[in-house]
Amino acid sequence: MNNFLPIKSNHRAASQRGAARIISIMILAFLWPVGGGAQEQTPPDLNVSNITAATTLTYKKKSDPDTYAWHYKIGEGEETEFTGTLTGSEEKTNCPVITIKSEKEATSPNYDDCAKLILNGVKLTAVADSGLFVIGNTKPICIQATGESTLKCKATGNSQFYVIKHDNGGILLLDGGDAGLNIVGDGGGIYLRSSGTYSLSGILKGKINVTADNAIADEHYAVTVDNNSSLSAAEDAKITASAGKKQFLTIVIRVCIPPSFNGGLTSPRRAARGWK
Repeated sequence: MNNFLPIKSNHRAASQRGAARIISIMILAFLWPVGGGAQEQTPPDLNVSNITAATTLTYKKKSDPDTYAWHYKIGEGEETEFTGTLTGSEEKTNCPVITIKSEKEATSPNYDDCAKLILNGVKLTAVADSGLFVIGNTKPICIQATGESTLKCKATGNSQFYVIKHDNGGILLLDGGDAGLNIVGDGGGIYLRSSGTYSLSGILKGKINVTADNAIADEHYAVTVDNNSSLSAAEDAKITASAGKKQFLTIVIRVCIPPSFNGGLTSPRRAARGWK
């Protein structure tokens, strides 16, 4: 005697379930990332505490020829992609020199599309008797503070060392934003000098405070610009510059100062000689 209940096979439902499985597999195959299933990870910020040797920051093309990204190289280490943002909750003292450059042209008339290195509330002090930021042979580049940031260099003798030095042709934008960028140098703050036949332009934006004071040095300047370079500022820029008892701006041939500049400019002739 058969004690099992007869079960009628539903071939139509089975075929529908099979079709659903096939469709699900096709959808997964379509959505699954290429390259072994590993999604492209967002590159990290660069914490300044990791800068233990001379470092180069370069904005350059990735493997995709239409895509650019920031890369850092610390000492003899490997070149590593990062977001272009420097972070750090504590002051980085004895910071080795950092060379910054970009390989990307800017097409915007205001250079809004140029490479931007972001300072997110960092405090950097260079090793003694050394500059801090050196701008390499570069396309237009912007150093922008999104959190109040301070850059310093210190001298033990009467030599001049600059917090930001650019002696190649090109465009350099310094943007303190609303947070503020403080540039403090024993010998000098900002140094713009064009080598060869290439002109150099410095553009100041946002809130920037530049100080240079070295009691030992014979001369120290907050801002130095040579006669083949120019320095200008946005109308809403808030720029303060001082250099103790010495001059704070040396020879400037072409300079545009915003109304909010706190420096006591009185005449073009005085600007060309340097303010005292």
